[in-house]
Amino acid sequence: MAYFICDISALRFWLSNRPTRRMLTHPASTEQFALSTAAARDLPIEQLADLGIRSMPLHVAVSNRAKKRLSTRVFAHIYEKDLPAGSFFHVRRDIFIEHPVLALARTATRLGEVETLRRLHLLTAQFYVHEGELFQRTPLLSKREIETFLVQLQGVPGAAFLNRLLPYLAEGAASPREICVSMLLSLPARKGGYGLPLAQLNATIELADGSVRITDLSWRRRKVILEYDSDTFHIGKEGIGRDAERRVKLQAAGYHVVTLTNRQLKSERETYEVARLLRRRLGLSAFRPGKGFQKRNAELRRKLGL
Repeated sequence: MAYFICDISALRFWLSNRPTRRMLTHPASTEQFALSTAAARDLPIEQLADLGIRSMPLHVAVSNRAKKRLSTRVFAHIYEKDLPAGSFFHVRRDIFIEHPVLALARTATRLGEVETLRRLHLLTAQFYVHEGELFQRTPLLSKREIETFLVQLQGVPGAAFLNRLLPYLAEGAASPREICVSMLLSLPARKGGYGLPLAQLNATIELADGSVRITDLSWRRRKVILEYDSDTFHIGKEGIGRDAERRVKLQAAGYHVVTLTNRQLKSERETYEVARLLRRRLGLSAFRPGKGFQKRNAELRRKLGL
């Protein structure tokens, strides 16, 4: 018997600090899925704990209705239709985990657009947060890999929902604030954002003197860069001084460098002014968000925790 962890339980697992890309290399077979169970009495507690899975009820997939059991510890989802190859991965002896994109698709309508898009960013991010601290890691997936897998999910609930959000996914975020800034700037006015073209996150720019600079958000064709100054991720004057030196060198190389501070980000009016400046630097027309934008913007900011 085997437990095929799915839905919100699988998504929580992939967004924790434990998973690595290596776990996406052992797909389950149809024969293995036939062994799926939802029996609460046989839960492999030690294997689950080793994976950092402790939240109950545990959401699991089963191959038919006959395997569904009533339990406060296990919630069974019936997967009777054929699943695309690579829908589950074998991570421990008796445990399989649903593909992160499939898990997100199945939870997307419950999460809503903002939280789903945030989680798409987290799947492609270069970091994880553990007990309030930021740690680096190799992204679990690239945007291209997400797009490729979604092609296989046509007809699966939530897949179309994810596809509609992909144009606003900027991969490679290095901090939670970068995700918030990118979403706030790139989402269209009808969703409360400022409607800017999607920026590249943490792009590497080579300067004439041979030095390399990694920028927060950049629109390289227009030679526009947004640097986010967060006192959360800078310690003391030394970090601030390095940021200032970096900006001077980028400006000398012909880049327009716009700065967004944590204080500005927390202010609707000041963030709006920064977005207007970026539009001018990018050569875009004036921002005309339409009626009700202030309310939509405030709601988006609330959902982003700003």
